[in-house]
Amino acid sequence: MQDALGEAMHRLNSPSLAGLGRGGRHIRPQVNTVVALAVLLALAWGAWGAQEVGADRDARTTTADLIERYAPILVLRAQERPCDPAGEPYVAAPVEIVLGDPIVRLRHDGTGKPVIVDGPTAPDIDGLDDTYYLDLPGNPLRPGCVYERRSRERMQGLVPMAMVHLARERIGGGLAIQYWLFYYFNDWNNTHEGDWEMIQVVFDVDTVEEALRTDPVEVGFAQHAGGERAAWDESKLDREGDRPVVYVARGSHASHFDQAVYLGWGEDGTGVGCDITQGPSIVVPIQTRLVADDTVTPTWAEDWLRFDGRWGQRAP
Repeated sequence: MQDALGEAMHRLNSPSLAGLGRGGRHIRPQVNTVVALAVLLALAWGAWGAQEVGADRDARTTTADLIERYAPILVLRAQERPCDPAGEPYVAAPVEIVLGDPIVRLRHDGTGKPVIVDGPTAPDIDGLDDTYYLDLPGNPLRPGCVYERRSRERMQGLVPMAMVHLARERIGGGLAIQYWLFYYFNDWNNTHEGDWEMIQVVFDVDTVEEALRTDPVEVGFAQHAGGERAAWDESKLDREGDRPVVYVARGSHASHFDQAVYLGWGEDGTGVGCDITQGPSIVVPIQTRLVADDTVTPTWAEDWLRFDGRWGQRAP
């Protein structure tokens, strides 16, 4: 998927896959229906008046209940050893995996200045347009094990994370929970630094309170430049309770509904490739972080939400 949020959006100890999904092992073409990716950004909690504290605490609890109830379960292809190219080395990570890293560089196209900032933080990229990009250490055309090693180092003290946005339809009503997933590197046809993916759970209601009292109507899984939908009660959707089970393709991080080999079409002329979601697999627990939308001023730590540039090196 696109590596700019503004353009859309090691093996871990984990439970076994017993009881999860149908575990089909077959080859079928990828369904490439475009998912409505209503991308910009979600609710955080700003400064509130003293008379509103109790009500706001209740609202935060209600929203947290909703996003935790439907948080996706990510199933990744296991590695047999570090730097095993047959397995998936990257987990959905918080943006702190790259922000504040002293060997990440903020660059700008066309200025003649090779580096704007070393180790850019959220305030450094606040409001920058799509001519800026974060340059991670390594060569994306010859990645070797450089990106895997650095991502492991940076994940020390961090946990797998989904950044969550509540999106509302402006016409006709409706509410969606969008779970945005950031991967350090995309190792597929179009190898590139920084990879944003998204899982969307859609409700035919307008408020969080109503969503807590009803089932979703559908889910959407991002896949490369498009995606795939499933009705909430459709047999192809695996669920553990109310949590969608997402089979993540090795390397590309495209989200699929089954364990299989899919034929995927890469963006920008990068051609056909195989999305492999078959085992051996691991389940990666993720935490959720609700972030600010355009109705609330982001905190200093969330200034990255206004960054329209690339989350990786800009190159052909």
